[in-house]
Amino acid sequence: MHPLHLEGKWRIQAGGRSVVLPKRANEKASHVWLKGFLWYLYLPNYPHALVEKEIGHRYKPDVVAFAEDWHEYPTHSPRFWAEAGQVAQQKLETLFRQFPDTHFAVAKWGNAGPWADLLRGITRLEKRRAPVDLLFFPEDSLERFVSTSGEITLTLDQVLVQRLG
Repeated sequence: MHPLHLEGKWRIQAGGRSVVLPKRANEKASHVWLKGFLWYLYLPNYPHALVEKEIGHRYKPDVVAFAEDWHEYPTHSPRFWAEAGQVAQQKLETLFRQFPDTHFAVAKWGNAGPWADLLRGITRLEKRRAPVDLLFFPEDSLERFVSTSGEITLTLDQVLVQRLG
């Protein structure tokens, strides 16, 4: 067990801040780490980013950020929305259409496979005014980017495959 794995939750540290990530019994560890990595990577641009925060939308984001306060929805769109791991194409199509000014990130483990083409197809159909980032994390990301104390040392250019839009 990793030293930062607590009962039912994990704590991840980044630049003097930390976030506690819920770990459900049926949830893969890789999904929890992807959420933590996304939070960490986009925190400089979105300092109000939250993980697994219910915002009152049909879909619950893995990571979300508003200008200042998450209570802004539904009067304001999220500034940032990230999805980690498995995500349905229909969900992405709906979100991209509903939030054309929201910066999106989709994170996966391993190689790009069909995801780059899929996202290009979805974003081509929408009138987006904000980018969509596609990130792929190497299988050895935990060993490479997380210290034994739980400090993440990772940069966006180490995992960002493509920015669309």
